Amino acid sequence: MWKTIVELAKSLFNFGRTLQQNKSDIKELQREVRQLSTAVQLCVREIEHLRKTEALGRENIRLQLENELLRKLPPAREVVYRPEVSRCS
Repeated sequence: MWKTIVELAKSLFNFGRTLQQNKSDIKELQREVRQLSTAVQLCVREIEHLRKTEALGRENIRLQLENELLRKLPPAREVVYRPEVSRCS
């Protein structure tokens, strides 16, 4: 009987120690999750910034190309407006 009580006391002590360790582990994991969440948010912001920068770069290249093509066109002829004279016979 004393042996059983001693075994139960040991088990209770071990459960208490395990419980404390689990609580400590949970706090550490929560801290890590917060850090990862912050890192992911920073990555999302960086990706959004890169997308905008890339889009602006592509638009700039498109406008430069359009400008070069327009410069290579022959000059426009001046159009003189001449109203048609009605020819009534």
